[in-house]
Amino acid sequence: MSGIINSAGSPSGIIGQTELDYEEGTWTPIVDLKSGFSNQATYVRQEGKYVKIGDLCTVGCEFTINQINHGLGSHISGLPFIVDNSPNAIWAAPVQFFSALIINVVFVALRAQNNTNQIYFAHTTTAAGAVVNGGVLMGNSSRFAFSMTYQVKKI
Repeated sequence: MSGIINSAGSPSGIIGQTELDYEEGTWTPIVDLKSGFSNQATYVRQEGKYVKIGDLCTVGCEFTINQINHGLGSHISGLPFIVDNSPNAIWAAPVQFFSALIINVVFVALRAQNNTNQIYFAHTTTAAGAVVNGGVLMGNSSRFAFSMTYQVKKI
């Protein structure tokens, strides 16, 4: 569904008509591999939804990997819109659920990579440990569920 929201500024319409770009739909999260191969995984579940209002897009997804070929998963591609390239923008969020990772972690976060349609991971392996940006977390049977908001690149 997409469209324009009229009179969004106020119920009385005193502020005037505001037109906001609104769109919702689905997207497919794709596990990409550190080895450079793309889309070399099969999935038990692989689904995503998004809502875009203006230049902000909120995505949510859940996926469970059945098997990864040619390496181990290092990031996710397939975001519905390219991430803005603003020099001061850091679009990050925690992962709400994860299981069956190839290393033991206590925290996993996401970072939308500027000027791409990709999400990279950051993680810690101990409560007081340093944050590791990037790295490989996903293997056979890994499962993730998350949502995040990022700014869409202006065309």
